[in-house]
Amino acid sequence: MERSGGLYVVVLSLPRPALIKVGALGKIPFGAGTYMYVGSAIAGLERRIARHKARQGKKLRWHIDYLRQRAKWMDALTFSPDGGECALARRVVEAVEGEWAYPRFGASDCRCRGHLAHAPGSASRAISALRSLGGRELAKGGGPAPMRVE
Repeated sequence: MERSGGLYVVVLSLPRPALIKVGALGKIPFGAGTYMYVGSAIAGLERRIARHKARQGKKLRWHIDYLRQRAKWMDALTFSPDGGECALARRVVEAVEGEWAYPRFGASDCRCRGHLAHAPGSASRAISALRSLGGRELAKGGGPAPMRVE
């Protein structure tokens, strides 16, 4: 049974710096490290996360889709919708002792600083910090099974 909606954080790892074209934001320099993207789904939370997990063969729709082409999937954690994406993004930056990766990344429909955090440390450290915020993994092994993309 598919969960309804909620918030999620996708954890990605970028092993080396990269210059990535991200839709209308243009070319963005990304440093090596761990990236945490905060998103939401009104319904179909598991399907949304599975879409993000798929690396190839999908239309690039959201900012995170562009980064995902180059970054390695590490995990996805779900959160209750209390407070919304912007508040969760602020909490993530603080919890991982990170920084905002790029202004307005993932935040084209709101006015906050962005929905992408960057931490130079390991993904496992970031995932532990996210668990301490109340994040839960969908399934053992790092989230849902990959979505079939045609």
